[in-house]
Amino acid sequence: MVWAKRVLARLNDTGLSEVGYTLVADGFLLRQRGPGLSACLAGRPRQDGTMSVIVRRAVAGDGPARARLWEESGEFFASLDPDTAQRPEPRGLVEWHEGIIERTAEDPTVLMLVAEVDGNVVGALGARLLEPVSSASWQLMRDLAHRRVHVDALTVAESVRRTGVGTALMGAVERWAVELGAAVITLETGLRNPTSVPFYEERMGYARHEVVFRKPLR
Repeated sequence: MVWAKRVLARLNDTGLSEVGYTLVADGFLLRQRGPGLSACLAGRPRQDGTMSVIVRRAVAGDGPARARLWEESGEFFASLDPDTAQRPEPRGLVEWHEGIIERTAEDPTVLMLVAEVDGNVVGALGARLLEPVSSASWQLMRDLAHRRVHVDALTVAESVRRTGVGTALMGAVERWAVELGAAVITLETGLRNPTSVPFYEERMGYARHEVVFRKPLR
């Protein structure tokens, strides 16, 4: 809760609190009314309606919603690249997600989030904190000497994409990373994805750093 108060204090200093940020019980920020959340994070009022978004930690019972988002994302990825992506098997998917939530609930190095609009879960994010490696001085990558946060997955329901839900989730994980003293945040996405690449580069300010090569052997 302390880190959330610090964030709110910074918003007060910049005047962004005037557009309606409040604290919620688990320490994240709630947009109550006024311009859309994505616009408020950037400090620029939008002209295309309003939206209330709550970003909170995932809890027991969120498995069905997270499974639905995961399945929808799988269908989308498979449509873009059927050779490498697939629609996940529905059987057991809810239990798998519930198991992840249960196993990571007390782990301070893991962040499992959901985003709600009008009481419905419409987005989810999973991230983890990585500590500096003991061999950092002999490694070639400078990042290995620092605390890092890696975003393993971000899923947003198709019906609410480009409305600020993804921005809210990424903003929350970035605030978490800063509070933990991380020096950098990393993630991966497919180069063929027409929505995620511009979202991360143009909306969130991320830069391409590495390329993963793949060669089928059978």
